[in-house]
Amino acid sequence: MWAHYGDKHNGVCLGFDVPDELVMQVSHEPSRLKFDIDPSKHNAGVTPEMVKSILLTKFEAWRYENEYRVMSDLKTKDEDGRYYADFGPTLSCVKS
Repeated sequence: MWAHYGDKHNGVCLGFDVPDELVMQVSHEPSRLKFDIDPSKHNAGVTPEMVKSILLTKFEAWRYENEYRVMSDLKTKDEDGRYYADFGPTLSCVKS
């Protein structure tokens, strides 16, 4: 994680205990995904399934990461204008 995301070992890497039913494994493809985009349709014809596919797909060279992701609906802005997912029974920080 440090090599790719830690800003030359100056960042922070957090670990979380997450229930298995919330995690989704990232798939890997040898080339970019292709979708039919139609500007004349609402949202250019982009469906929630297309967005999920985009968010859960990476180039095959990253397969070694064995990555999983969790998605959350962020519906309410915090007072700072940003959206956050609260910690709770389904999302807890690993203590070391």
